[in-house]
Amino acid sequence: MAADRVLARSAAAMLAILVAAPGAALAQAEGTAIVPPPIPPVDANDKVPCRRIAITGSLVKAEKVCKTVGEWGHLSDRGNDVVRDQADSMRICSGGDVICRGN
Repeated sequence: MAADRVLARSAAAMLAILVAAPGAALAQAEGTAIVPPPIPPVDANDKVPCRRIAITGSLVKAEKVCKTVGEWGHLSDRGNDVVRDQADSMRICSGGDVICRGN
């Protein structure tokens, strides 16, 4: 009884393989090798890392944000520019605003 179930499952699995890849089964039967297509090189900027960003007002909740490496770099640069501009605008100079900003 159990052997019949195992045989039925293996027959179903073989049928699924043959239906899913008829070209592969035919090529192997003819004795020719199947060559997979070449995998293109992955650019480091195309990778998509995800970060968990804490939600303001919650101790536990976090949102998963996925962006490419280039997008994360752009956001970091933009954030640094904003903070630098803010720090520059807060600077106090003895000669007045004109000297401080270099105008």
